[in-house]
Amino acid sequence: MRESLDVLVKAAVELGEPGIAQDARAFAERLIEGRIFLACVGQFKRGKSTLLNALLGEAILPTGVVPVTSAITVVAYGAQPSARVQFENGAEDVPLADIDGFVTEDRNPGNRKHVQAVEVSLPASVLRNGLCLVDTPGIGSVFGANTTATRRFVPHIDAALIVVGGDPPLTGEELSLAAEVARETPALFVVLNKADRLSADERRQASDFARTTLKSRLDLDVSRIYEVSAVRALAGESSGDWADLLAGLRQLAAARESLLDGRAGHREEAMRAMLQAAISEREEALRRPLAESEVRMRNLRSAVERAEQALTDLSALFASEQSRVVDALNVRRKAFLAEIGPAAMRALKERTAAALSQPDPHDDPMETARLVAREAVGSWSASVAADASALYMQSMRRFVALADEFLVRLAAEGPDFHDLPRALVTDVGLTAAPRFYFTEMLSAGDDSPVKAMARRALPRAARQRRAALAGTGYLERLLETNASRFVNDLIDRVGESRKQLESDIRELLQRVVRRAEAAFAAARLVRAAGDDRVRGEIERLSRIRVAVSARPSAPAGLTTSDTGAVKVDR
Repeated sequence: MRESLDVLVKAAVELGEPGIAQDARAFAERLIEGRIFLACVGQFKRGKSTLLNALLGEAILPTGVVPVTSAITVVAYGAQPSARVQFENGAEDVPLADIDGFVTEDRNPGNRKHVQAVEVSLPASVLRNGLCLVDTPGIGSVFGANTTATRRFVPHIDAALIVVGGDPPLTGEELSLAAEVARETPALFVVLNKADRLSADERRQASDFARTTLKSRLDLDVSRIYEVSAVRALAGESSGDWADLLAGLRQLAAARESLLDGRAGHREEAMRAMLQAAISEREEALRRPLAESEVRMRNLRSAVERAEQALTDLSALFASEQSRVVDALNVRRKAFLAEIGPAAMRALKERTAAALSQPDPHDDPMETARLVAREAVGSWSASVAADASALYMQSMRRFVALADEFLVRLAAEGPDFHDLPRALVTDVGLTAAPRFYFTEMLSAGDDSPVKAMARRALPRAARQRRAALAGTGYLERLLETNASRFVNDLIDRVGESRKQLESDIRELLQRVVRRAEAAFAAARLVRAAGDDRVRGEIERLSRIRVAVSARPSAPAGLTTSDTGAVKVDR
């Protein structure tokens, strides 16, 4: 296996593809050392860094109350704690305590320091058998570079901890990332973190939602969702499914040779395809007369301009679809207020009565109203978020169908478009990050000390009625305000997700232009040296193609039947 990777390294160097060469070298080294990358992925603020710290047994990776991680961090076994920062142009050893200066958003915003990865060595027991823990930036944060860094790292993942939550259990962008990861590796562990903050019923609902969604949308059978609290585990409390998760990871490490064998074949095929595409571009540019190439480049640029104009035209179409989604969400908001209002008022009255029936009666109607409203909005918002994602995808169908038709026509225009997809991936849900948070409107919920004292002087039955009445108006405002804020956040996300899709399509088309222009420029230089140089270059590319095309027999992939991971046979 190492020999075939060496061939790919040599071919990449000869073709001037340093990125592919670097990837092949790094993977070959991991094969020799028997190291597997277990990446922790998911939406920002799922507690991924804390989860990895708990697995390591100490707080090594930075954590915080805002999106923190901005660069990839790989933690591997080492006899002595150490850290090394890999930049785009070199590396630097740094004190372990200083890694936050390179991987946190506040000290390295948007990865301005151009950090490729931070490598940490630790003598942690979980790392002894070749397991390397990878902390990735959270997807869907307001920092777009973070999501990009995580998606770029996906091809390097050997196994993954997909971390989900309770509100919402699984976002559209997490679902899209899970699909990407599943295409790369058969070993997926789904973890419901912060389970201690949820009731038993909320944990069940969140786990069932994640399991059902992964099955219906990605056809992934999740045999187990681990419900854990990383914070408690880091404090030394083994609660929930923590012990079972550790056991599953130990079994994964024990099966690392089989996993790496399967991954090697997959990674080789991906690198082989990229090299063959680069060779084809160079060969076509060399064989084609320069005048014809110039015409084709003009046609290519014209085609992309037409595509971008088509996107502009489609934007008007989607604007009307977006309005339909907005109307549907507002209908859901009104229905929620109509349905939940009476039930919330009954809950306020019952809880107030229960509090005043205690031996030491105490009434805080405003706090009770806040609790009732938070529970009602939280339960409703999870279901509406899923419905909004479905509505968004439904509204995208005509938009994407028209874009697909254009891609098919474009692909038929010539080999310059051979690597374009024939269809867009549409089942990605809302990609924009949620920004909703529950507001308690504290200024509107102040309970007058005079009124509270007056209530305490009343008989118990009258006190119950007066306390419930005191919280009624506040509860109504909490429900109305937070339901409106949540729906408005969803509406904003629909618009942002639409813009992101358009941007992704434009970037795809521009990438084709850039690659074709680079091949054309290289061909022009070779042609300027004469026909002999052209023939020699074509022969060289042909030899490289033969070497790249030689395929070793592919080993069978890993079936993770006993680790609790998703079962995917390659």
